[in-house]
Amino acid sequence: STVAFFTIAFLILLISSTFFQSKERILNFYIGLLVSSAIVIVFQLIRILFGTDVLSFSIFTNQVSNLVGKWNDMAIFFGLISILSLATIEFFSLNNVYKAFVYLLLIASLLFLVLVNFPIVWGFVGVLALVISIFNLYGNKTPKTKNSGFPIISIIVVIISAVFFFFNATFGTYLSTKLGISQIEARPSINSTIEVAKSTLENNLLFGSGPNRFTPEWLLYK
Repeated sequence: STVAFFTIAFLILLISSTFFQSKERILNFYIGLLVSSAIVIVFQLIRILFGTDVLSFSIFTNQVSNLVGKWNDMAIFFGLISILSLATIEFFSLNNVYKAFVYLLLIASLLFLVLVNFPIVWGFVGVLALVISIFNLYGNKTPKTKNSGFPIISIIVVIISAVFFFFNATFGTYLSTKLGISQIEARPSINSTIEVAKSTLENNLLFGSGPNRFTPEWLLYK
């Protein structure tokens, strides 16, 4: 799977460098990504509100099944969508219909981040929202694409991200508990991972143990 991932990533970079060479194509991709996120939101909301038997297609068999991947993968996806939506709000002049659509995407993305409750994503969203707010205040030299006034939306996102990053055990579990959604993704701690890596490199200093070999190394050195 590691080799497949890097092969696909390389092909995506190669195709992107040749395909996305005009503003129109980049904008179409951007719009397509936002529209696809709206489809994911509607799909997941229907399953949450009406039960896991709805739109299951004999594939999505439990509460955390989704169109993106694992439950935490969906948090990463909605973290990306929230940042793209925030950047659109802060840096582009939008008509009322498109503005309402992007605001709804931002709110829905943040709600799903609360539902999934993945602290690492909250940290990244908070940092990037802070960067957007600082750039909007001091770094943007193109007034034609800049919204006037203080970046209040970005600051609100920074505050929300900080609250759920530092107090996720208190606030983050409330919504998922109310909806009866539980998901535990067991993973080793950072210290344990470092210890396993050190032991592995003692025997294979130059190349390590190879791709997709963490599980055997964990069983040897944990």
